[in-house]
Amino acid sequence: MKLKILYFGIFRDITGKINETIDFTGKDLEDLKKYLNEKYPNIVNENFIVSINYKYVDGNEKLKENDEIAIMSPVSGG
Repeated sequence: MKLKILYFGIFRDITGKINETIDFTGKDLEDLKKYLNEKYPNIVNENFIVSINYKYVDGNEKLKENDEIAIMSPVSGG
């Protein structure tokens, strides 16, 4: 399946990309995290949050064709 991955903050530096479209053979968010860790080994050293189609997710979510996944640093208010 094709997924569009958007990178924000430090993740743009790690990947050298603003976004990319990948052909993904996994089924869920955990599989995607493994895929990204293999492609970009330094990504595992960072804490990040994920949104799928503009909705923040917490936990393992199933992915589907043409999902848009954003990888970003946690935000805090103050």
